[in-house]
Amino acid sequence: MPTRTKTPAKIQPPVFPDPPNIDLAVQASRMQPIKTAAGAQRASDMLEGLAALKIEVGKVFDPIVDDTHATKSAATKAWQTAKAKRAQFLDPVATAIQKLRGYAAGWIAAEQRRIRIEQAEAERIQRETNEAEAKRLAEELEGQGVAAEEAKDIAAAAPVAAPPPVREAPKFAGMTTVKRWVGSVVDVKLACQSVANGDAPASLVSFSPSILNQMAGTHRNAKEIPGFKFEEKTDARSV
Repeated sequence: MPTRTKTPAKIQPPVFPDPPNIDLAVQASRMQPIKTAAGAQRASDMLEGLAALKIEVGKVFDPIVDDTHATKSAATKAWQTAKAKRAQFLDPVATAIQKLRGYAAGWIAAEQRRIRIEQAEAERIQRETNEAEAKRLAEELEGQGVAAEEAKDIAAAAPVAAPPPVREAPKFAGMTTVKRWVGSVVDVKLACQSVANGDAPASLVSFSPSILNQMAGTHRNAKEIPGFKFEEKTDARSV
């Protein structure tokens, strides 16, 4: 008989003391972008006050959070044990499924390629057979006194064998195949030229910000590059 973990006692919600006043945080959240020296000074004062408020909030709530975490430790441990036990059996199954699906996807792709090749070859053979039959029929009609052009027209209009049916790709349980169009860049310069000419949308082009910033550092004193702009900016950072 499987054993079940005993449900732990219901954890009572903690009792909170009177919280600190956080009106300063509310005021700070409503501030507009700084446009004046007075606004900058006010923001600086608020930052100093918010740092002190953060410490005050921690003093009130950190002990409660720590005590609550200790109370929940038993329930948390039981939950983690159950999860670990499930993973002991579920993970190998999931790993095996993932591995086999990867193998199946590779095999399906190979089969689809083989089917396309076989289909093209069968269609070629059928086409050559139909052409040979039309030629034979035209020669037979000419032998019966039918004019050459008319014989060719009659032979071309004669029923021909249908191409072989397309075979379906193999199927696997829990998997399906979908057809989609994909694109790729085979020549970067030609692709950029196509965008410049308007043959392709500009949204196809994207530039790496990190590489652009590296270029800005190396080209800051060099001549301008058409289409690019390099400038120096100053960022503010917390200390």
